[in-house]
Amino acid sequence: MRLVEVVVAAAVIAGGWYVWSRWDSGGSEFVGDIAPFFVEPAEPLPNVDRFQRRGRVLVLDADNKRIDAIHDRLPDAVRVGTPEDVGTVGLVRCEESFSGYYIPYLVRGYNMSCQVELIALPSLAMIANMGTSISPPSRVRLPLWNRHAPRPEKHLAELIAELPDVGREAR
Repeated sequence: MRLVEVVVAAAVIAGGWYVWSRWDSGGSEFVGDIAPFFVEPAEPLPNVDRFQRRGRVLVLDADNKRIDAIHDRLPDAVRVGTPEDVGTVGLVRCEESFSGYYIPYLVRGYNMSCQVELIALPSLAMIANMGTSISPPSRVRLPLWNRHAPRPEKHLAELIAELPDVGREAR
């Protein structure tokens, strides 16, 4: 009887952790309507030596029409808090793709690729287009479920934060 209680408690804790780790907390400090910021660039990305950002950045999930988790990973100096402060909009699009089987288990592995387009406001000029992808783990110990690579949120937030800020009014 004691073993059953331990197993049930472990399953509840593991399930709670899984739900908490996947939960979209919506805990962003951005205050305001995000709908006007889902814009497409009016100008294609010009040939530039180095990508840039203009002022503070609002990062949005273009597929799910909400503030992306990358936004909350940005440093305070880069992350925007109100609509009036937005100088650059980052639109994130992620895609999962099949990468192969783990032999001999026939467990599937999936890559995660994400692209971020940075669009300057109010000109709607694309000023950066960056992307990265993550592969699932190379080995499987418990062949009970498919393996999905996580979203590269931390890496993309670092890429955005490292871009030079040329000022909100730059053309």
